[in-house]
Amino acid sequence: MVGGTALEEMNTSAEDTVSLIRHDGEQSEPISSGYNLHRKRNRGREVRMIIVACLVFGIAVTAALIVDIYTGHHHTGHAAVVSDVKECADVGLDLIKKGGSATDAAIGAMLCVGVMNPESSGLGGGGFMLTVVPKKDKEEAEVIDFREVAPQAATKDMFKGNGSLARWGGLSVAVPGEIKGFELAHKKSGKLKWSEVFEPAIKLAKEGFKVTAHTGRVLRNLPKESLSTKLKEMILDPQGKPLKEGDIMRNPALAETLQNIADHGADVLYRGPIAEKIVAAVTSANGILTSKDLSDYKPLSKAVINSTYLGYQVITTPLPSGGPVLVSLLNILEGFNFTNKDQGKSRSYHYIIEAIKFAFAQRSLLEDGNVTKIVNQMLSKEHAKSLREKISPNKTFNESYYGPMFGQAESHGTAHVSVIGPDGELVSVTSSINEYFGSGIMTENGIILNNEMADFSIPGVTKVGWDGPPKANFIVPGRRPLSSCVPTVVLHKEKRCWFRMSLGASGGMYITPSVAEVLVSYLAFNEPLKSSIERPRVFFNINTGTPEIEADKFENKKVASSIQKDLRNMGHDISQRPALTDVNGLSFFKENVSAHADSRRGGEGSAQF
Repeated sequence: MVGGTALEEMNTSAEDTVSLIRHDGEQSEPISSGYNLHRKRNRGREVRMIIVACLVFGIAVTAALIVDIYTGHHHTGHAAVVSDVKECADVGLDLIKKGGSATDAAIGAMLCVGVMNPESSGLGGGGFMLTVVPKKDKEEAEVIDFREVAPQAATKDMFKGNGSLARWGGLSVAVPGEIKGFELAHKKSGKLKWSEVFEPAIKLAKEGFKVTAHTGRVLRNLPKESLSTKLKEMILDPQGKPLKEGDIMRNPALAETLQNIADHGADVLYRGPIAEKIVAAVTSANGILTSKDLSDYKPLSKAVINSTYLGYQVITTPLPSGGPVLVSLLNILEGFNFTNKDQGKSRSYHYIIEAIKFAFAQRSLLEDGNVTKIVNQMLSKEHAKSLREKISPNKTFNESYYGPMFGQAESHGTAHVSVIGPDGELVSVTSSINEYFGSGIMTENGIILNNEMADFSIPGVTKVGWDGPPKANFIVPGRRPLSSCVPTVVLHKEKRCWFRMSLGASGGMYITPSVAEVLVSYLAFNEPLKSSIERPRVFFNINTGTPEIEADKFENKKVASSIQKDLRNMGHDISQRPALTDVNGLSFFKENVSAHADSRRGGEGSAQF
């Protein structure tokens, strides 16, 4: 169950009155239950008739509720949007108030984030969208994969061992997919006009907006020499200094591009003048992206991954996302039977670190001929049990004990939005340009291009933790690189209209374990959503082969120091890590919606009614 404080914060106390619920979900004035049945003898028959009528009505209502619960009517009467930016959560909620779907809200909010947090996501990137739409007797769940793909001229050895070429400049740019993915999602479950969803983002880009705290922090530490002239014009003041939090930033060229897409559809970014300017920007930075690469791009509609954790249905995204790793991690942790007594204990952190090692090691086994076999293994409860039995409660082991593991880019240029609509529709979408400001290239159209080519396994560049990178992640023309993004939805297996949850994260290789730890905290430790997201997390850095802990998130240094000491005694070479990876999530339980944006990126990006 979703237990303890997580439910106690939502419960209401019983009153000595009976309240009727109107058809619109609002509560009527209380009706006194203190009828005096003996006030007048000659009214006894009328009272008995009223009682019988009430009993019949009550039975009918109860029956209707049972049917409602078990046959799939999921109207919540509430809605919520969570994003990295408060203004963008408000944009999403406003679209719902105008009659839009959760999909409309997710697209509008993510377009807004692409404008206001340009370091994280935008038209030049890609990602994954998970939608769960309630129907009469089931949930329709679907994934739209709009991950970037390698250009046709890309080769396995194209970077020639030069890691900087995979991070900055034209060669680092993969074919973007965000707006194609959004268009496909809108065609499937949008309610508002396509152009209406774009209006808030267009206005912000054209008229300007205040630089967010997160963008301000990023700009302070950004290497300016790696940025294109066009990008510098947007993020630097007339004196050549980075804009600060609260300064006004504008992107009128992007506003014009967004207006074109709103008027004519996503295809204008992939064919014609806008596409030509994208290719020109990449070519001038020594890249290989072509007009045909853009015109050939297609988003993919995929089946979801279905699993369970503690009796709840977990729905997430398939490869190339981190979904299989998330399921493997949860399957391993499930057997430890955590309760609220285990929260914050050193041994719990130890188990999580060990499970992360095994989960990531399985991904390194992926090869072109065995992908299905390895993924099925990662999703297997029995295989998870065999891995869990290898975990000691008191010590860790050397690297080879867990299997091969490969490093990946520690990217932070990612954004996540979660939405629940009044009809119970859930959307979880993560979009990224990989590292902050992606490739550092901004086109004449105002589009910041990704550097997702760095997410491939690159000979001589990929940081190999143990035995080598998965061959299924080498560069191949048209291939989508592996990703740690895991948009996720959780449902009650039987009473789906009672409990629904949507969450996801940003932060590169730290995304998947962060989402898993929030789910463990919420569903196993029985913590409220906010504290589940805010509690300190542990990681295993697959680039360095060392575990890490968010020491600054503990309530005091003494507790953090004690846990680190315990972990070192178990053999962990633990190091401290700043709290950077953020999780955004929301949950609906009975009549209550909880929504929280992680304070690691500001913590104010939620809106609900």
